[in-house]
Amino acid sequence: VLDSECPSNVCLMDGTCADPSRFVYAAAGGSDVVCSMAQPCSVDTAVTMLSATKDIVKLAPGVYTRGAPLTMSIAGTIAGGGSTFMVAATAGQTAITAMGVPIRIIGLTLNVAANNSAIRCQVAGGELHLARMRITGGNAAIYTTCPIEVDRTLVTGASLYSLYANAAPVTIRNSYFVRAGTMPA
Repeated sequence: VLDSECPSNVCLMDGTCADPSRFVYAAAGGSDVVCSMAQPCSVDTAVTMLSATKDIVKLAPGVYTRGAPLTMSIAGTIAGGGSTFMVAATAGQTAITAMGVPIRIIGLTLNVAANNSAIRCQVAGGELHLARMRITGGNAAIYTTCPIEVDRTLVTGASLYSLYANAAPVTIRNSYFVRAGTMPA
């Protein structure tokens, strides 16, 4: 149920512990191209290194200030326990965008400026699987025309939509959507 229950410190959505051999490592100040635990790279570099055998980006705990969206066009998982993405105040930004691939985000906190979105999926073939997340702020916190699964997640303070979902299936378990603006989930 919790990351701390796993030796790898990553509990996957199905309740199994992730094998560290699947990790690509990233850190807030990461600049290396190796993406190892000893030499973590940036998040943007890490998502380009995802593959069939290295399918989990393991974020080092810390604050990741985002000036541009993290675009994922390779299927994979972001394991963000203890990590926070801060999304810049530039209007129209999205923190994380799925581009026609299934993505999973586990344990990440997203703090989003008022005119931005936290997570977006609008390309055929995309899927969103979100677990144990905290999403604060934004106008459309989660906006998707792709299938979505939300588990043990808190979405609070969105000015328009906490969740806009226009595709099936939509699965929501043990999650809270609170203090939304004019268009609640």
